Amino acid sequence: MGKGTKDRKAIDIVKKATEEDQKGNYEDAYRYYQNALDYFMTAMKYEKNDRLKEPIRKRFVEYLDRAEKLKEFLQKNEEKRGRRAMGANGTEKSTGGSGTKKSGNSSDSDEDADPEMKKLRAGLTSAILTEKPNVRWDD
Repeated sequence: MGKGTKDRKAIDIVKKATEEDQKGNYEDAYRYYQNALDYFMTAMKYEKNDRLKEPIRKRFVEYLDRAEKLKEFLQKNEEKRGRRAMGANGTEKSTGGSGTKKSGNSSDSDEDADPEMKKLRAGLTSAILTEKPNVRWDD
């Protein structure tokens, strides 16, 4: 590839990122920004002329700041959704219209009702060491 090809590719990707950003598609915009930043890094790495490298660096910092803001925004939204959907014991809470809470005794029946959760917990318990292994440096 010739000089400037990486820079031009990064600019094309940034255009897509800003379009998605303006539309409100923040997840897509974040992915585009990440991809463009990779191209900007490569362009800075191979650019020998400092006068040409400086504008690339400025763009990189500008788009990096925007990508970090999007990342924080997306993480906050994900945490809000996660808090509403999951209970303390990992089971889903009902958000139905009745407004009643589940009693503490029903957690066993909830675990039995969800075979995927039961399988996940079984796999997790088998992965956790409960005994001290009999291993020595001599072995």
